[in-house]
Amino acid sequence: MLKVFLGIILSFSMLSSACAHSPEPIKNLKTQQILTLDQIVDEIPKGTILVIGEAHASEGQVNIDQKNQYLLIQKLISKYQNVSVGMEFIQWKYQNLVDDYLKSKISEDQFLKDINWSSGNPFEDYKPQISEVLKGQGWTFALNAPKELTSYVGKKGLSSLAKDLEVFMPPSFKIGNSGYKQRFFELMKDMSNHGFNLDFYFQAQSIWDDTMAWKAVEIMKSNPDGILVIIVGKFHVAYGGGLPDRIIQRGHPQVLTIIQSETGENSVLDSTNNFLFSKDFGPLSDYYW
Repeated sequence: MLKVFLGIILSFSMLSSACAHSPEPIKNLKTQQILTLDQIVDEIPKGTILVIGEAHASEGQVNIDQKNQYLLIQKLISKYQNVSVGMEFIQWKYQNLVDDYLKSKISEDQFLKDINWSSGNPFEDYKPQISEVLKGQGWTFALNAPKELTSYVGKKGLSSLAKDLEVFMPPSFKIGNSGYKQRFFELMKDMSNHGFNLDFYFQAQSIWDDTMAWKAVEIMKSNPDGILVIIVGKFHVAYGGGLPDRIIQRGHPQVLTIIQSETGENSVLDSTNNFLFSKDFGPLSDYYW
């Protein structure tokens, strides 16, 4: 059942080639302005961590989110050059394999096998984003916590963490904030009816977020004038409560967030403030795409 939990989080709310399509419009949720892709690039300054909350690509789907990400990353690299990508899908312990793949030291098949890439999320939809950095001065980084750590904590909790897994914990770890926990419990409430400990699952979710935040902030410390684009599931981004909050709390306040609509341009123009703004949690994100 832990796989079910991970699947829910990975596919929250849901490029085979970079074929041409219109990525507009994008809504600035603070100003309510509708922006073009070029305009949003102009609003992303150097030193920014840009967190993109996507519906993860699925086999047999027209995966609009990933096509748009690629176009945005292309535009950012064209303007700034120093643009890197951070991937939720890849555990940080596999960074050496990411390096070898980008340097063509290992084949794509070997790379995917060694990092245990999820077969449910087609690599072809993410390959352009991962590889595009080679056209600029950035790199692609593995951000996520080791799976054995989050799986253990999701089942048994932090208090019984095995010694051999403690080395994988992010330093100065903090549990997710109260609003994030409230929304998480609401999303996962049906699992509690089947005897699962939601506190343990939220601890695992918090490790997931805080690990990515830790790695992202370390990357920016080494490259303060760069831009880091993080590709992650929507729930980690929504209302700033998960990953963005942990990035800020870890000392990097220059964060912008985008939630992708997954269905194309009409969803932005037709969307209502009931969806994009919560009286309890504020705007869904800085931008809605």
